[in-house]
Amino acid sequence: MLDVFLKEASRDGLVVFLAGVRPELHAALDRLGIITRVGADFIFPEEEKDYSATLGAIRAAHARLASEERPARDR
Repeated sequence: MLDVFLKEASRDGLVVFLAGVRPELHAALDRLGIITRVGADFIFPEEEKDYSATLGAIRAAHARLASEERPARDR
């Protein structure tokens, strides 16, 4: 299911961030080639502090949006 969702999201031009990824899931995603396809920069491992992975993903999404909103000459 996740693989289908990620393929459809990519096809539709959407970017997906995965937050709170536990080691076992990370290993499975790696075996399936999903980390390579999505990009390691879009995977945020689970951390001890509550919501820290989620906040990391949100900050990365905001930074990505900000860089896409700037005019090309400012990049």
